[in-house]
Amino acid sequence: VALLGGAYLLWVARSIWRQSRAGAVPVGIGAVRTISWRAAYRGGLLTNLTNPKALVFFSTIFTALVGPGLPAELRLAAVAWVCLLSTSWHLALATLFTQGSVRAAYARARRPLLRLTSLAIGGFGVRLLDAGAPPQRPGAELDLRVVALAPSSARLLDDLGVWTQIDATRVCAY
Repeated sequence: VALLGGAYLLWVARSIWRQSRAGAVPVGIGAVRTISWRAAYRGGLLTNLTNPKALVFFSTIFTALVGPGLPAELRLAAVAWVCLLSTSWHLALATLFTQGSVRAAYARARRPLLRLTSLAIGGFGVRLLDAGAPPQRPGAELDLRVVALAPSSARLLDDLGVWTQIDATRVCAY
């Protein structure tokens, strides 16, 4: 799986780098078509649900952070939190990019941003390809997921009544 993930990230990085060589994005909006909020929502939803990068990103996050023993309430809370963050992010982008000055600034920064993104994603891909098999302790099932929590996060989880369950499942200093 890591090899496929690494190869996919390298392909994405190459595609982004090639996109950075394309001409500049025009700053003007051009003809604007008015659509209903339902049509806009449906189009955005279908775009995000069929976006393989979003699928890979969210499945990676959930695989790393949501283990099989996590209570259903916390799984539901995690999904709700991701939905809230995603909605907030897309609303912020839509609001910002209605401003001509923001579109002009993006048009100027587009090429370096795409190249930086391509290098970062390519670096992650190389890291996955180079990682090899994770170390295993003989005779022990080892969960290699590592999550760092700030004391305030631990207090929040304690207030929610789930920290004792987390603490009992081999939480320790790294």
